[in-house]
Parts: sequence; structure tokens; C-alpha cells
Amino acid sequence: MKATFINPDTGRIRAGWRILICLLLMALISAVLMVGIRTILGSLRKDSTLQWSLVALSSTLTVLIARKYLDKKSMVSLGLRWDKYAILDILSGVLNSAVLMAGVFFLMLWTGLIEFKGFTFWQDPEALGTVIQTSAWLIAGAVAYKLAIVAWWEELFLEATLFKTWLKGPI
Repeated sequence: MKATFINPDTGRIRAGWRILICLLLMALISAVLMVGIRTILGSLRKDSTLQWSLVALSSTLTVLIARKYLDKKSMVSLGLRWDKYAILDILSGVLNSAVLMAGVFFLMLWTGLIEFKGFTFWQDPEALGTVIQTSAWLIAGAVAYKLAIVAWWEELFLEATLFKTWLKGPI
């Protein structure tokens, strides 16, 4: 019966059970954070930046707990270290993503799947003044933040934790 849960070769919980525990832990931490914020604020808008920030926080906490107690490894073992190559890694990731998204945008534009008529502040810049231009920068910043936190939790939780655990098995 013990062999069902513990890998006899490594003495650790089997990969499948570790994945299940991570998923349950993520769900529990997310639920506690979401309910807590809803209780404090009275509501939590679906798909809001705050909601995605809570998902990023819960995934980070889940990975910290799982790495320490299930895998008995540090976060550095995931490749998360701040050294002279970290900035280059971040910049190359952002650049690769931007090139990919721009490529998809221009492909859809070229095939007629989308139509670009301009930015909001192009419509009547004299009448709108700097208010729209300022809010356009705020919106762009919010979108960049949301993209960064979604990328963070997706890479950290799915790629670094679940997929690496699954690949390193045995389940």
C-alpha cells in the first residue's frame, strides 16, 4: 500500500500524487484569497487585474510550499535566480512574446480576419485633449501588468511545477 503513494526508489511522494496535492493546494489558497478579498471589498470582478494578481499570488505560495515540503528543493532549483543573465532572460522572453503577438496580429490583418481603424485617441485628439492620451498609457500599463502576472503564474505553476514533476515522474 505504501508503494502506491511513495516511490520506493526516491523515497518521495509519487509524481502523480504531488501534482494532485499541488492542484488542491492551489485551489485552496486561491479560494481563501478570493473569498477574503470578496469579504473585504464586497465583490471581486471576474477577470479583473486584482483577480489575476490573486491567482499569481496563490500560485507563488503554492509553488513555495510544494517546493519546500513535497519536492524538498529550493525555488532556485527551478532556475529562479537573480544574476547577470536574469535581465537578459526577461528581455528575451518579452521580445519573443512581442514578436509572436505582432506576427499573429499582422497575419490576421493581412488575411482580413481583423480590421484596424486606429487608436481611440486618434479619433479627435483636439477635442479629447490629454485625458484620453493619459488614460491610453494607463490602460497600456494595466495590460502590460496583467500580461506579466499571467505569464508569471502560468510559467511558475504549470511549466515549472506541474510539467516538470510529471516529466521527472515516475507517476
